[in-house]
This record gives sequence, C-alpha cells and structure tokens, in this order.
Amino acid sequence: MEEIWKPVKVRNIDFSGYYEVNNFGVIRSIERYDMRGNKVHFKIIKQRKNKKGYYQVNLSKDKIRLTRVFVHRIVAESFIPNPNNLPQVGHKDDLKDKSNNCVDNLYWTTNLENSRTKGRRERLSNSHKGEKAYNKRAVICDDKEFPTLTSCAKYYNITASYLCSFLNKRAKMPEKFKKMNLRYKN
Repeated sequence: MEEIWKPVKVRNIDFSGYYEVNNFGVIRSIERYDMRGNKVHFKIIKQRKNKKGYYQVNLSKDKIRLTRVFVHRIVAESFIPNPNNLPQVGHKDDLKDKSNNCVDNLYWTTNLENSRTKGRRERLSNSHKGEKAYNKRAVICDDKEFPTLTSCAKYYNITASYLCSFLNKRAKMPEKFKKMNLRYKN
C-alpha cells in the first residue's frame, strides 16, 4: 500500500498546517512558526498507549489543546467516509491489541455493534474469570492469602467492588479491615 498523508481533522477542529496523518496511523507536525514566532520543526508525534491498548496523542493549535486523542479516530476521520454519521471507530483485528491503526483495519460502527465484537466479548469474559484472569492480584487479609480479590470478598461475604474501592484508595478503609491488615500481595 502506498503511503498517503492528509491534514488532521478531528472533533470538528481543522489542524491543517499543524499536523498530518498517514494511512498507516503515523502523525507528524508540520514545520511552521508558533504564536511566539518560534520555529516548530517537522517531527513524528509520540503516541502513548492507554490501559486498554489504544494509542493516543496530544494536539495543539493556537490556544486550542486536545489531549488524549485516539489515533484510530484521527485516521478514520481523515481517510474513511462516514455517510451514516456513525459514532465509533472499530478495529477489524479486534482480538489482538489496538496498535494496528492502519486505515485498512478500521471501520465506522455503532456503539452496539462495537460492544458485540468477538474480541470485546472475550476480553469481558476474561475479566470476570477471577483466578483465570490475566491480571489477577493476590490479596492478604487477616494473615490469610487469597489468590484473587473476588475470592477474598466471597470469604468475607462482601462484594469485590467494595473491597476494591478500599484497596485502590477510592474509599476510606473501615477499621475492621485496617485491623485485619487488608492489602494486595506484592
């Protein structure tokens, strides 16, 4: 496939003259002068992967600053027509990670269709398997070791989300659990 570069247009903001995106998902800044008269050199924009595996970039133009813009969204808005005004961009190779932002791998979709993909169902299934989950974390409470947070919650007859909120410091831990030295195993 031949490399094609187009100006970035995302979230109804035109970044022409500031950024370009190619059909492989690479974003670069255009050589120009900024508001202070400083020369901005041509460079490839660094992409960061979020927790869910999607690549994101930060874009700025004059006084507009967009943070954490999805690369797949930028590619789709620049290269793929959306005549039905569908709200989401899906990856055809949904079972793998979300690093393939090539235009041939993306498509416009609805929220419902995107939530019913095989990859999404598989990821949700794995996240609820407790001990079999790839990201399990052992918990220690009252000198007892539990292989997962869910098994600890079942033992004490409480919900896993309740325990999780204490362990992740989203809620104040009750004295009962402080005395039992509730913590993640390192």
